[in-house]
Amino acid sequence: MPSDALCLSAGDGEVVSLPGTPNLILVDPPNGQDGLSAGIETLHPGAAVPIHVHDHADELVIILRGRGTAVIDGRRQSVAQGDVIFIPKGVPHGFEADQPRFGGPASSMQTLWVFPRSGLAGVLRDMANGGFDSDEVSHIYREITDDHPE
Repeated sequence: MPSDALCLSAGDGEVVSLPGTPNLILVDPPNGQDGLSAGIETLHPGAAVPIHVHDHADELVIILRGRGTAVIDGRRQSVAQGDVIFIPKGVPHGFEADQPRFGGPASSMQTLWVFPRSGLAGVLRDMANGGFDSDEVSHIYREITDDHPE
């Protein structure tokens, strides 16, 4: 395999814990990937990724498991396993996992996110260490650039 290639086994990566939404960071500069961030985010029942904007890059999200709602540019869309969401740069977006249904089992929603810049994983680490509120999270996401420190 070329030296810049990466092959991870299931469960490999770095866990970054945010309230209700742990992330498994798969691809970022600490493992040798300078131009891309990718990870798996688990939203526990009722948890949400707050509305935020990436001013400098698009994002791709694939629903790996579960059900929830994508909020994109103010519009709510139900999403489920297998759905693919493309979010252009500058578009406000967020995600919500479904609440447990009355009498039914609770299930998490798991997403694979791919971001064509290296800064997103570093921002998630900063958020996990700093306990930011949703306004601060939105501001931090807006500031992601290629030179965000990892």
